Amino acid sequence: MKKIIGDRLKEIRGKKSQADFAVLLGISRKSLIRYEANERKPDIDLILKLNLLFNIQPLWLLTSVAEPTAGKPLKGDELALLTSYRSLDESGQRAVLAVAEKMSK
Repeated sequence: MKKIIGDRLKEIRGKKSQADFAVLLGISRKSLIRYEANERKPDIDLILKLNLLFNIQPLWLLTSVAEPTAGKPLKGDELALLTSYRSLDESGQRAVLAVAEKMSK
């Protein structure tokens, strides 16, 4: 049986609760439920967010053609770090990069 978009979204969500996954995506839980039930199709903003957060390829999400990700998906800690980093202002991001560079040497 061929998977549809809702099935692929559930696959991406994995073991995360619908509520937690919806918060991560910046949508309501009710919207996520509708996407997973195939009552709604994801808009371009959601597709781009899935690409940025999980490296999900839009073509795979929409058609199941190609591989789901172009590379390794982000792990929980990596995703949390990236989400936190993106919420910082420019000076905060520079500070995080400086610490990361020092620690990696």
